[in-house]
Amino acid sequence: MSRISPFAPLALVALAACTEGNGDNPFDGIGTVTLTTTSSLATPADDGTITHSLTDTKEVAVIDASTDGFGAVVGADGTVLTAQAGTVVTSVFADPPISGTAQWSGDYALIKSDATLDADDQIVSTWTEESGTITLDADFDAQTLTGTQGSLTVAGTYAGQDLGGTVTVDGVDGTLDGTIGATKAIGAFHGTDAASAYAGGFVVE
Repeated sequence: MSRISPFAPLALVALAACTEGNGDNPFDGIGTVTLTTTSSLATPADDGTITHSLTDTKEVAVIDASTDGFGAVVGADGTVLTAQAGTVVTSVFADPPISGTAQWSGDYALIKSDATLDADDQIVSTWTEESGTITLDADFDAQTLTGTQGSLTVAGTYAGQDLGGTVTVDGVDGTLDGTIGATKAIGAFHGTDAASAYAGGFVVE
């Protein structure tokens, strides 16, 4: 006497669902994994480190003698390439002047991953690390902070002491956040495109 499994209809339904596609491969389009990218503002510790659960990371932190600075990290969260950056501000800033100009110099650093997925769907990064001295021009009438060094272009704007605006790194647009005062500015930035992510910052005075 034969027995019919109660699960047989489910198996047939599952197979029917799998055969929808291009008509050639019943598994076409199933289980496709793609690389995605994201970036965001973070809150570093006083030493510039950022708490995270990323893997295959590069990190950078710059803290000056006044204990102001920034931190940044880029790494993998599964198949998501992730970049984070934030400022560390401990100084009390005077407001920027309402007119005039200034030119400030100081340290900057950035890290950037150009990424692909390998056969095991793991992120493989080609890293770019850049650091050195950057000079930025403050225009207090226009309320801007701008300049270029290496692959980084800063196009900052501000209101009060709140620094914002944009950056580009190797032509990839990103977001700038930070603090500006009468004699100093601290910024952190991050950005992505379809297959890359970067993060970094600067301290100038």
